[in-house]
Amino acid sequence: MKERGLIPETLREDENMREEITREEFAELVTRYFIEIKPQTIEGEEVFTDTLSPLVQC
Repeated sequence: MKERGLIPETLREDENMREEITREEFAELVTRYFIEIKPQTIEGEEVFTDTLSPLVQC
């Protein structure tokens, strides 16, 4: 994911990926992975209300 530029900006400073991440950052990683590497259709109406990140809310 790093080589493809899919790491969220908030995580790029931790080059070794050893720091703890938030639930929002994890959701962004997973969403970017499935959008770019394993595209698929996701159905559902639920959205998270505790974040403004469009990658988490999609």
